Amino acid sequence: AILFSIISFTTSIVPYYMAYRVVVELTKINPQMNQIINYAGISLVAIIIRATFFAVATSMSHQAAFKILYKLRVQIAGKLLTLPLGYFANKELGAMKKTINEDVEKLELFIAHNVPEIIGALTLPIITTIFLFFMDWRMALVTIAIIPMVFLFYSLSMKGTDKFMMLKYLELLIKMNTAIIEYTNGMQVIKAFGLTASSYKKLSEACLGYAEFQVDWERATFKHFSAVTILISSGVVIIFPVGMFFYITGTLSLGMFILFLLIGQGYSQPLAKIILFMHMFTRIAKGEEGIQALLNEKSLAEPKTPRNPLNYTVEFVDVDFAYEERQILNKVSFVAKQNEITALVGPSGAGKTTIARLLPRFWDVDTGEVRIGGVNIKNISTAKLMNMISFVFQDVFLFNVSIKDNIKFGKDDASDEEIIAAAKAAQCHDFVTKLPAGYDTVAGQRGTKISGGEKQRIALARAILKDAPIVIFDEATSATDPENEDKIQAAVSRLIENKTVIVIAHNLSTIVDANKIILVKNGRAAKHGKHLELLKKSNTYKNMWETHVISNELVLAGGVANV
Repeated sequence: AILFSIISFTTSIVPYYMAYRVVVELTKINPQMNQIINYAGISLVAIIIRATFFAVATSMSHQAAFKILYKLRVQIAGKLLTLPLGYFANKELGAMKKTINEDVEKLELFIAHNVPEIIGALTLPIITTIFLFFMDWRMALVTIAIIPMVFLFYSLSMKGTDKFMMLKYLELLIKMNTAIIEYTNGMQVIKAFGLTASSYKKLSEACLGYAEFQVDWERATFKHFSAVTILISSGVVIIFPVGMFFYITGTLSLGMFILFLLIGQGYSQPLAKIILFMHMFTRIAKGEEGIQALLNEKSLAEPKTPRNPLNYTVEFVDVDFAYEERQILNKVSFVAKQNEITALVGPSGAGKTTIARLLPRFWDVDTGEVRIGGVNIKNISTAKLMNMISFVFQDVFLFNVSIKDNIKFGKDDASDEEIIAAAKAAQCHDFVTKLPAGYDTVAGQRGTKISGGEKQRIALARAILKDAPIVIFDEATSATDPENEDKIQAAVSRLIENKTVIVIAHNLSTIVDANKIILVKNGRAAKHGKHLELLKKSNTYKNMWETHVISNELVLAGGVANV
């Protein structure tokens, strides 16, 4: 693309030279029309060559740009999968959106458009300057006289703005992106609680702050940048009087005078492209730094010699874990045996969910070990570890694809028969077949076209299809209505057959029959045992159970009273 661009811009000088030859021929006593026609023909061929080579150059640069962007986005997506969850918890969504979307997109503009055009814009003045000095060194000096002034005024317009512009620009852009994402994602809550005015005010202020910054920056650079624009367009204003003087004094031919007027008209135009590119380059380079920073983020370490577990019993051995300098877990030790249900209970914020999320290495522990089948999970390959674990979250996430494809996330190569079998086991086949397009019905953004209970059953179908030997439930039925809860419990029973099951429970009624209940308190595995055992040896668990029973009785009494 660069080579073709250079050829294109180099041939653009030919028509000007041919125009000069035509004028020279016309000033002769007996001008030759055949010669003039030849000059015109050469000009036409040069114009065609210029247009053709530039079209090929831009076509090539666009193909390269889109291939690079595709590979880059795939690379970024792959990188995100290797990063610990802590990375996402520490990053604003607006900043991530800017890196993945805007910064990558700007590379397309740079590669597809700027590369061939800027190469040409640099090539043409150099070749033209050499050509002009060859024709008449005096007029060449006059023609290039504006270039130092153009870059002087441009540097003045940029003076002191680079650091201010980049830091403030990035800060306000991220703030605006974050506000937009928050506003759109939180629309349900905004409507439900009548927060329209206050939430819109935050979005409006973020957008207004970004707009005001852009306006202030334009005002700060306006005077000098206007001078740049005027100088770029004023080449002929300088060339004409000087050329006229040389022509009147007989030291410059008419043809040469006209040649410099024609070239002077377009000589400074490439400078405009160079100035525009320099104006954009700082932002593009800063965005590229953000992309490289993301790609260079430290991924979860892969074992040099991966090991396979002997079984699927889970062990936590003296595990410590801190998040943002806040200690979450302290010397946590317990065993969740294969083919048994182990429940984690305790006050909110005690560390139950953190324990569950350390198992699939959402984070790595600070000290101690998490083992599966006697093998430290750090010595199991990430792919193998992910295949061994199904995680059913409390907040179910469905992608904006068909229900079939949402279930298929559990097993990418699953057949339609396997998908339907999993759906039936998860008690969701009946409602799916009643949808307008059945299994091909698109779930909508975040599953907005499907009820909460139905989403949970689809998530269970996904987990059943995966058929992983270890299943983690993060209170998957906490917000379910009684009708759906029965169906979900039936699906759960199907899912946990012959599995190592870890349940994070708030509804204690669902785990009274668990093989082991672990009371998590202040980041420690305080007590463990079966339901009746814990009632006897833990006052905390006993109080939790009594509170649970009383709340259920109040709900039941309220329901009877209403009837």
